[in-house]
Amino acid sequence: MARLAKTALQLVCDLKDQLGLLEDAINKVNSGDLKYSKTLAGILRILVIQTHANKPLLLDLAKKYSFNLIVTIDSPFGIKKESLEEHIKGTFFVSNTEKIHMSNEEFIKIASEQDGGSHVDSAIDFGYQFANEGMLIGGYPPKVLKLRILANHVLTSGKEFVEFVECQDHL
Repeated sequence: MARLAKTALQLVCDLKDQLGLLEDAINKVNSGDLKYSKTLAGILRILVIQTHANKPLLLDLAKKYSFNLIVTIDSPFGIKKESLEEHIKGTFFVSNTEKIHMSNEEFIKIASEQDGGSHVDSAIDFGYQFANEGMLIGGYPPKVLKLRILANHVLTSGKEFVEFVECQDHL
């Protein structure tokens, strides 16, 4: 079957829909419905993860519009700003007695591909499983907290991008 390329406007509308779903899922997780972390993983995969079958919707559109997506990261080492793309490719450390690290990109892929975002695997990555163990302040498992943080970064950047595009269209 023939495939037609979507227009930039159609892709921006798709982005708005995905950002709305992401915001709804964040709100569900914030209200204690932790199963929506799987929804966060699936939407994050759509928006920021490059695979052989997926162009990341948000990152791809931002490049087309020459828009630099910036996130503000508040860490124990202070507040810093970096590009969303660098942040996604950056290392996410999971450590306790095990010294495990993976990139945020790997973390999102595993969460969406092995833990129910797009399908459920009968076996799961060791580092990701290790990230599932334990509870943090507020009662969130580490993986849920990490997905929520990443989702908030992507949502904020996505909203800034949509606002930019809408301003461009009004000129």
